[in-house]
Amino acid sequence: MGPILAELVKGRIVDERERGGELGYELQHPLVRDVIYQATGATQRRLLHRQAARSLLQAGHLAEAALHFARSAERGDSEAVDVLLDAMRQAERREAYREALHLQAELVDQRWLEVLEAMYARAEWLIDHRAETDAPVAVAALRAIDDLLLGSPDDARRAIVKFRLANFLAWGMGELDPAYEACRQAHDLFDRSGDPRQTLLAARELAWIKGLRGDLPGMGADARAVVDAAEALGDRFVAMQGLSAVSYSANFCGALSEGESVLRRAAAIARQDEKEYRLTVVLAGLAAGLALQGRVDETPAIFEEAKAANPAYRESILVELEALVRWIAGTSTRPSQPRSRWSPGCRAPPPGGGCPAWCSGGCRRSSQARSWKPSACWRGRERCWSLGLGIALAMTVITNSGIRGYLPRTMCLICLTLMWMESALGLCLGCKIHGLLARRSWHPGIEVCVDCAVEPSRREPTVTPSG
Repeated sequence: MGPILAELVKGRIVDERERGGELGYELQHPLVRDVIYQATGATQRRLLHRQAARSLLQAGHLAEAALHFARSAERGDSEAVDVLLDAMRQAERREAYREALHLQAELVDQRWLEVLEAMYARAEWLIDHRAETDAPVAVAALRAIDDLLLGSPDDARRAIVKFRLANFLAWGMGELDPAYEACRQAHDLFDRSGDPRQTLLAARELAWIKGLRGDLPGMGADARAVVDAAEALGDRFVAMQGLSAVSYSANFCGALSEGESVLRRAAAIARQDEKEYRLTVVLAGLAAGLALQGRVDETPAIFEEAKAANPAYRESILVELEALVRWIAGTSTRPSQPRSRWSPGCRAPPPGGGCPAWCSGGCRRSSQARSWKPSACWRGRERCWSLGLGIALAMTVITNSGIRGYLPRTMCLICLTLMWMESALGLCLGCKIHGLLARRSWHPGIEVCVDCAVEPSRREPTVTPSG
């Protein structure tokens, strides 16, 4: 064996490493590993997996051993299934939800009731809607367990399965009607089993599903009822979850001030109780709400706190909401907007508002910062949308007529150019057309505002020191 290993190390196929006084060998490239693995016969592979599994289990590496047991097992293999179930219990307790779901998928025996026993009833990752990408695997297993429990007198176990099933159906599969029905049944079963906390969490999930179905006022009303009941019970965790649902309903209904106050309450609970993931999500939602109120300058510090609270923040919605806030920071129309922390190179915001960090256009053309006023006339925006609608209708006719070649390409190029002019330069062609019509009186019924009636070269912008 020694000469063979020396030859493989010399040929850089195998890497020789010494760790903690122990000598180990690893294949240099994953492609080499895959070729060797596929070239090994199925029987030999199973034997090697079983040897590796037992060695890892003896060394105390349960999770790694479970995967090797799964790849070496056959139906009815009690040793493999027992190890997989133990590993799943451990993963559930550690909130390692992806690991738990993958282990569930690897179970090779229809011992679904034992899988149910391995599920942690109060898994926070489920309540936080973190595992929707793994929904198909979970739904198949949960439906099998639900069928086995049909008619069972154990309301608590049936409720756990239906609650999980509703969560994955709603957030992972988008099957909202079956999800609502499953969650309603879970709520009733939790209530019958005498578990007030799980009953309230099911009610909160029903509120979320209502919101996903488009009933945002109903979502807010149900979530407020959950918060009131949780505070009466003294359950801070349920109150925090309910407050998060209330805030999303309020923000999407336009009640931004209410959404802000509710999220600040939820953030306070998350900080005190050290709920890292929930704190990250709540702070990201708070920053987005502040940006929609025009308070973009307050958001960077909030995002920094959210990232510091949870090193795994990239697994949350924070990244998407931060991108939204950055976009708002580049297009806000607040008057006298100070220089944004998102774009430190910008001297002044263009007519559309703050300048994106990548912009090299008009915002750097002046050495003085201007306090731009938002236009008092909305008719220009109607011209803009009419122009866009005209291009869209033209493209609809062109594509449905089967026309190919330069004409559709030219229309697409015009559309992209107009979008770039507005996003990068703050120049809206529809508004310019409206202003020209107003100044030339070419449209007798047109509404005229001060900005449209005065030539751009004759306007007197308010000039402030550039700092």
